Amino acid sequence: MIDIHSHIIPGIDDGPATLAQSKSLLQAAIAQGTTFMMSTSHMTPGVYPNSPQKIRTHFEKLMANLGDIKDQIQLACSAEVRVGPEMIPLVERNEIPWLGELDGNKVILLELPHTHVPLEAKNIIRWLITRGIRPLIAHPERNAEIMRVHRRSHELADLGCLFQVTSASLYGASGPHSNRSADRLAKDGLIYVIASDAHNTDYRPPGIEAGYRAVERIVGASKAADMVFEHPWLITQSHFSHVESPDVVV
Repeated sequence: MIDIHSHIIPGIDDGPATLAQSKSLLQAAIAQGTTFMMSTSHMTPGVYPNSPQKIRTHFEKLMANLGDIKDQIQLACSAEVRVGPEMIPLVERNEIPWLGELDGNKVILLELPHTHVPLEAKNIIRWLITRGIRPLIAHPERNAEIMRVHRRSHELADLGCLFQVTSASLYGASGPHSNRSADRLAKDGLIYVIASDAHNTDYRPPGIEAGYRAVERIVGASKAADMVFEHPWLITQSHFSHVESPDVVV
């Protein structure tokens, strides 16, 4: 399975703090059937002021110290970018680590605040779309406003956004509210990708199979498989051009 949202680089955001913790996280992902994994460190102004160069440097340092773990899983890096006016000059200077490409458009993993959908978010999304950039919204089911007002998800989809739902939300490990929100997104056909958003091996663990099995009961095997194989591969395949596409085993 292909996990396109995770935090595996130690010491640069709220993911693992040490190399040992990164190794444990990756070993857990491998044990649960993840074969391709994108590291998507936070780019959050004032909180995690990461740059593409910093992310790449720390990712390369991680890769150099993984030993035989890196032979068991294909890894690449991008970023989870907080929506806001601060990101506009970064986009204009092409200083965003793109998640990949889809239908000729660049794809950005875009994070909303946990509490609400900012008023300026829609304008920023329109601005991105006109520049050939497709937002993939990270974990919309965990946004408090979307939980309360489900139509917000449809409004974002109508603008051209795709949605990445967290595996744990689908099987209830993130709480009943995000679980209910994830189920509604699934029933409305709005989930494009399932990912782990892994931060550690305890309360934000790697692995997406349990989420895949949960959504399979809602949308069926074929559509669920698209969320963990076909769709994430379509977006991120340019990062893994040196290897063959993964086999779909469900």
